[in-house]
Amino acid sequence: MGMKTTHLITLFGFLVACDEGGNASETGAEAEEPAPFALSSSAFEAEGTIPLPHECGAPIFPNGPGENITPPLSWTDGPSETASYAIVMRDLDFTPDAYPDGLIHWVIYDIPADMLELSEDIDDGAEIDGGLRQGELQNTDFFGYLGPCSPDSVNTYEFTVHAMGEATLPVEAQDEITVTDYVEGNSIAQTSLAGES
Repeated sequence: MGMKTTHLITLFGFLVACDEGGNASETGAEAEEPAPFALSSSAFEAEGTIPLPHECGAPIFPNGPGENITPPLSWTDGPSETASYAIVMRDLDFTPDAYPDGLIHWVIYDIPADMLELSEDIDDGAEIDGGLRQGELQNTDFFGYLGPCSPDSVNTYEFTVHAMGEATLPVEAQDEITVTDYVEGNSIAQTSLAGES
């Protein structure tokens, strides 16, 4: 009886020691790694069709086919040094001289680092709730989102979320080219989601 008790106490002590030591099989080599930096939308799949409500319409194109509503976007955490996020949307298939990497349809920045999603139908405006700022599109005095506009072709539109090392970007001009150049030139990490329209 005494030997059995001794064995049980020894075994119990070993289990407690393993638990207090952190259980290497769960917290060591097999510990869960953080999710990779990734962007997604509940409105469309990667390389899928961007729904009609998110295509161009009023106020920029009153006769456009869509409603010019921003799609919902969500992303996982960027690097630990991320201080804010910025999102740039481009038409990759329309590359006029001023936009060799694709026409810019939207740039929104100074998104707080703890904000990992944008809801559908973001307001227009140079500055919106939460201190978020948006670029002015093509000298039109319009600050906001321009949905896909390619009625005669199927183009690829890419949303890219950039992790930025500054909470507030030091850009004075808010035209979309100036802001995008700063964002893309100072991004510490980025991830993209593309769809067709």
